[in-house]
Amino acid sequence: FYTAEKFTWSLSEVGVSLAIVGVCIAVVQGGLTGRFAKAYGDIKTAFIGLFIFILALVGIAFAKEGWMLYALMIPYAFTGLASPAIKAIMSNNTIEEEQGELQGSITSIISVAEIIGPLMMMWLFAYTTIDIAEGSKFYGSPFLLGSVFVVLATIVFTSATKKR
Repeated sequence: FYTAEKFTWSLSEVGVSLAIVGVCIAVVQGGLTGRFAKAYGDIKTAFIGLFIFILALVGIAFAKEGWMLYALMIPYAFTGLASPAIKAIMSNNTIEEEQGELQGSITSIISVAEIIGPLMMMWLFAYTTIDIAEGSKFYGSPFLLGSVFVVLATIVFTSATKKR
């Protein structure tokens, strides 16, 4: 909706951009996450991913031209460092007998977020774009709110890993 409304992208342009983002994230998660974790450790790797996530979301929120989204795809792909590193930290701090419960809990939380997130973000997108003068519309509001959530998650992560 964002790119179609703000940049008048066609469905095929949206599809191509999502495919490129998917490939970039797959390359980072499949080929670079392990290298980052070995070089910097899981905690620093997660921080790197979270920090880049905040910057990328803010960049997307305030992008003025469609090409800027393509320029943000590479940095955005590095947001894929955070999730595997955080899951590794959690798994390494959970006894073997509770690994299944941990993974089930993570999956459940992700599932709830995948239900609530799109509803919340679509409401916010509509609220900041529908029946508003063109110069006052803020198409990037869901991405800016997403960056706020990642800042909050980073604060929680910092608190949880402070002793380590």
